[in-house]
Amino acid sequence: MIQFRDTLVSSIACFVGIFLVSYSCNEIISGPGKIILVASLGASTVIIFAIPNSPVAQPWACLGGQVISAFTGVSIGLLFPDPIYAAAFAVGVSTFLMLLLRCLHPPGAATALAPIVASDQLGGLGFNFVLVPVGLNILILLILALIINRWILNRDYPSGSKVRERKQEFIDQESIVLSHVGILDEDLKTALAQHDGFIDVTSQDLTLLFNQMEALSFQRKQGAMLCRDIMVTEIPTVEFGTDIEAAWNLLHTQLLRALPVLDRTGRVIGIVTRNDFLKSFDLKPYASFQQRFKNFIHKTGFLHSEKPEAVGQIMSNKVAIISADEPIVSLIPLMVQQLHKQVPIVDNQNRLVGIVYCNTLIATLYNRALYGDSV
Repeated sequence: MIQFRDTLVSSIACFVGIFLVSYSCNEIISGPGKIILVASLGASTVIIFAIPNSPVAQPWACLGGQVISAFTGVSIGLLFPDPIYAAAFAVGVSTFLMLLLRCLHPPGAATALAPIVASDQLGGLGFNFVLVPVGLNILILLILALIINRWILNRDYPSGSKVRERKQEFIDQESIVLSHVGILDEDLKTALAQHDGFIDVTSQDLTLLFNQMEALSFQRKQGAMLCRDIMVTEIPTVEFGTDIEAAWNLLHTQLLRALPVLDRTGRVIGIVTRNDFLKSFDLKPYASFQQRFKNFIHKTGFLHSEKPEAVGQIMSNKVAIISADEPIVSLIPLMVQQLHKQVPIVDNQNRLVGIVYCNTLIATLYNRALYGDSV
């Protein structure tokens, strides 16, 4: 269900898109009887800004669909003088080519009709119609779509781009093995390939919807257990300027795998793990690990040092945090798919109140499976 805010934002984006395309083309195109805008661009604008995740709203679909259809319409118009046959062939052939070239864009069929139904007005343009106004219109609109959808409205456009960015962060073998939970994008693509019809939704959207449904089903079966119910509250923490030797001593003496890094207000700004220590110093083959590690963590005492001296220099600032009031099901994607072995828990002001470890979550789920709500 589309919220009122999304409705208003999409409508404003459509207004801005058409206005800027019209204004730009009016400044660029010159000559008597100039045509600055093709009518089907209005439908393209609605699709791009109202349903940006649809396959028909993606850049190749919009560009290919409009340009190929324009070329088809002009060609058919020259071959068939009878407008009835020309109109039918223009729509049929343009639809065939868009499907064949995987750039289905419904407004393209209207573009294919334009040179036929408005032959008197467009007759002098010929194949120039493909480039101006059609090509110029859709090119400017796509540039605006990237700016407005991606950088102003913070939408995932082109659809799946954020998914691809996230996948690059988890390409190691362990990630690939552990990500096989729930319904995978590859599973949906295989299933979609078995259907002959065109389905107007991306596989990424279907994956997200199905996994959200699985999460809701899991939450319903497990009850209303929250992160605050299983978090560990007595946890050591460090600050940005804490010496890495002191941080290592905490990890080592208390047998910890990670330490949350807090600012002076108690908010989480990062996390430092044992792996952060190991990847931060250059260990050459056959060198003495013990001696080199001691040299790395030991404070030099100088004002300037070539090696890291503080936790803030080696910590990871891409730390996943979850509210204490979130259900425990919210932890599963972070721990299973994104491989976080511990997740800091915060209050409604983003101040640290605890941490949930992977083994704590597993033990909780195991006990509930055995004993139910009595745990």
